[in-house]
Amino acid sequence: MNGIIPGKQNRANKKHAGGMPKFEPTDEQRQTVERAAGFGLPQDKICQLVVSDRTGGPIDDDTLRKAFRAELDRGMAVTHYKVANSLVDNALAGNVTAQIWFTKRKWVGRKRRWSSARKVALMLCPTTKSSKSLQIGPISSASRLM
Repeated sequence: MNGIIPGKQNRANKKHAGGMPKFEPTDEQRQTVERAAGFGLPQDKICQLVVSDRTGGPIDDDTLRKAFRAELDRGMAVTHYKVANSLVDNALAGNVTAQIWFTKRKWVGRKRRWSSARKVALMLCPTTKSSKSLQIGPISSASRLM
C-alpha cells in the first residue's frame, strides 16, 4: 500500500467514511416539523410525520433533534406570533368578537404572558362569636366583604 493504514485512510481522505449517509431534510419536512412543534405535538409523534427517503420509514428521535433543532425551537413562537397577529388584524378590521377577546386579556407582569385569570380574595369573617365563615369574592370587592 501507500504507507497509510487502511482504517485511517477513510478518516483522513474523507472519500468514504462508511456508515449510513447523513439525513438531509427537505423544505417541506422543515415546514411540517415547525408547524407540528407549534401545535405542541410531542416529538415522538412528530417523528411519525417525517419519512426518510432512504429507509421509507419514520425518522427516530435523535435524527429529529439533530436535523430539525431550529424548527423545534421556533415552532411554538411562530405559531403564537401568527395567532396573535391574526387576532390583532381581525380586531382592527372591526371584528367585535376579536376586539372583546383582545381587551379581556391582560399583559401580566414581568413574565410577559397573556392572562385572563381573576384574582380572588379569601377572607375569614366572623359571623358569630363561636364560629367563622369563609367568604370568597373578587379582590376589587374585598373591602365590601368586611
